[in-house]
Amino acid sequence: WCAIRYMHVVVRNAPRRLVFRWLGATASHYPVEERGRFACSDPLLTRLWAVGAYTLRQCMHDAWEDCPSREQRQWLGDVTVENLAAAAAFGPCAAPLTAKFLRQAAESQRPDGLTQMFAPGDHKENGNLIPDWTLQWVLCAQDHWLLTGDLDTVEAIFPSIQKALGWFERLCGPRGLVVDMPYWHFMDWAGLGRQGEAAALNAQFAGALRAAATLADAVGFGRAAANYRQRADAIIAALDASHWDEARGVWVDMISPDTGCREPRVSQHGVAAMALWGTPPADRVARALTWACDPERETRTAAPPVVPVGDRLDEERGVVMANTFYGHFVCEALVRHGRIVTALAQTRRRYGPMLEAGATTLWESMSSFASLCHGFSAAPTHLLSRHVLGVSPAMPGFTRVRISPDLADLDWAEGVVPAGAHDVSARLVRDSDGFTAHVETEAPLEIAAAPGLRLLSA
Repeated sequence: WCAIRYMHVVVRNAPRRLVFRWLGATASHYPVEERGRFACSDPLLTRLWAVGAYTLRQCMHDAWEDCPSREQRQWLGDVTVENLAAAAAFGPCAAPLTAKFLRQAAESQRPDGLTQMFAPGDHKENGNLIPDWTLQWVLCAQDHWLLTGDLDTVEAIFPSIQKALGWFERLCGPRGLVVDMPYWHFMDWAGLGRQGEAAALNAQFAGALRAAATLADAVGFGRAAANYRQRADAIIAALDASHWDEARGVWVDMISPDTGCREPRVSQHGVAAMALWGTPPADRVARALTWACDPERETRTAAPPVVPVGDRLDEERGVVMANTFYGHFVCEALVRHGRIVTALAQTRRRYGPMLEAGATTLWESMSSFASLCHGFSAAPTHLLSRHVLGVSPAMPGFTRVRISPDLADLDWAEGVVPAGAHDVSARLVRDSDGFTAHVETEAPLEIAAAPGLRLLSA
């Protein structure tokens, strides 16, 4: 197939006229059920949810794909976001695609434990790999388990997950942190710090360990679960002790393992990873998120070849802004710490210019140099359904549904969120004392209070 947006037809040498009975393109994608829906008082966010869902459909065929045009490959990191956004837009009908992906990634595993950066594919001599995509595969496995309760897939891949985490452990230095990770240290299309003891990478490693602990509990490996959680805590503690810059109130990206020298560069990636997967002191999290998400500090940096140009980063005062992929984790970290208004503001700044430029699918980055339809950029579809409408699994497979809506800075929001076998319909309306949430579903509910919330359920 070929991904297109426009067709240009030229007719020559037809003096007796030409009649077109039909002209167009046949769309081909995975047979999704369009169960999800979202609308709100901000037209940009309403449109963004729909464009994200449409983008996903173009990246779903016999497997998850990064894009329908350039490569059509099943990259391990891309599916982390694609899986979550598809759950919000299409529900469990997309889950078999993710289960297949999780197994195929495990099948790509090398003898030393590292997985390929895309699977299946033309791996050749293993010369180009993205190790942090292996960590994304583990994070995706946890999401799949929580969304579906698919224990068969978890049991099938768990030995491979254990082996993969062992690969990273062998790279750890005396402080227990991964040092100078080899191959392609990707993380995101942005100029974050990647050398030495890299904060974003190590905090993401801690996140993968926590995800593995959840999966270990699911398959009855209690001792492994305890060890993974203990190891994750140790990594975050080491990062907090070494990377914290008290003068600026933020974690820096890089420290030299040889000299202990702290580089000044700060990224949203490192701060978000610490806030999302760690448990550092709450006052430090608050200060760091405020620093990292200050619009006056955010700098769009170059990351060739997809982002060939960028703005110059002031290493002391600026912060590397996450691009569309890692923007997902920035927003998740903000929501975790009660800053959904900031998360929506971040979303508007990343995606607003795309839609204003006429995009009908979401781009691979905030600039239009590369793929113009990229599934890993569909994070807003997940964000709005999961955190504004507030629907998430309280138990694996949505056997119980958690309701925790948050209207943020909106006047109203409404929609439908697939929750396993059931749908949850929600309408949030602002009033003088906060907001009222009207929720209808046949699913068993678990209510989580939100500031100013009055819940009416049926």
